[in-house]
Amino acid sequence: MIRFEVAKMTRCVVCGGPVIYLGPELLESGNRYCSEVCWTIYRQITPGVWIDAEELAPGGSLYNRPELWSD
Repeated sequence: MIRFEVAKMTRCVVCGGPVIYLGPELLESGNRYCSEVCWTIYRQITPGVWIDAEELAPGGSLYNRPELWSD
């Protein structure tokens, strides 16, 4: 398997500040944040909490939590 590393100048999703991405080519199109503050702001303005479906299945850590299903 061939892996390509890239260096790319992008913009922060929240404030538009410059961010340098260094990493695998596969992940280069993801959201980037210039600081922890912008990451926190993005998490606050993005609705919902994503839960892995495997955790809700029998044997998962959230299996006995019926309030998660009703929300």
